[in-house]
Amino acid sequence: MQFLRQTLTNSTILYNPQIIQTSVAVIMNNDEILLIKRKVNARDPHSGQIAFPGGKVEKDENTLQAAIRETFEEIGVNLNESHHLGRIDKNYQAYYIKNKNLKIATHIFQLDGQVECTINENEVDRVMRLPLNQISLEYMDIKKYKNKSVHVFARTVERQKYLSDIVMQGFQYQQFPYYKLEKQVFYGLSWLVLCDVLQKLKLHQDVVDYTFQNYHYGFENNIRKEQFFDEWFKKKRLNQFICN
Repeated sequence: MQFLRQTLTNSTILYNPQIIQTSVAVIMNNDEILLIKRKVNARDPHSGQIAFPGGKVEKDENTLQAAIRETFEEIGVNLNESHHLGRIDKNYQAYYIKNKNLKIATHIFQLDGQVECTINENEVDRVMRLPLNQISLEYMDIKKYKNKSVHVFARTVERQKYLSDIVMQGFQYQQFPYYKLEKQVFYGLSWLVLCDVLQKLKLHQDVVDYTFQNYHYGFENNIRKEQFFDEWFKKKRLNQFICN
């Protein structure tokens, strides 16, 4: 995994009370990636989703420490810095409510041998394993939502802010690709993180391309779209961005 380590950063991100900083652990074990299916919880906006172990960074803690702590709390796997390959050099950002800023740091770990998990039944439904050599385009599909949802996902802060404002100003639908894993839907920011990992591993580029080419945010008609972009261009906000 030396070539993967070379594409990552060794830096961590400190706790910041001004934002909701979270951290996740991408755990590679015997050519598989460990995932969790979250427990169904009406108070959790990610309830029931497939995700990586992780959670909020606490005071006096950095993102690496949070990823290690949360992994142990959720699935009983005791990580340490010797397992750490590095952090993806992006602080992913998502908006679920207007003006609510959530950032996600992604730390990658390598574990050899058999890994035994003990799940926290209050937070985790089960542990899932995704074999890297079995990922295939045939398990991809696309879901389109009307404007009932405000979930928006992007790989960069700049694009995320732009798309989040599209949500708040009334775009008509969003379309996103998802992966079918054990009859469950794997999608959203966690899936985008995995696609970035696949890119760094130089694996399954067809799946990665399919994912990022099929995210789409639409308007009711071209007139509404032109009006929206006119408003934004006049404000000189990200006028280099192109929305397909």
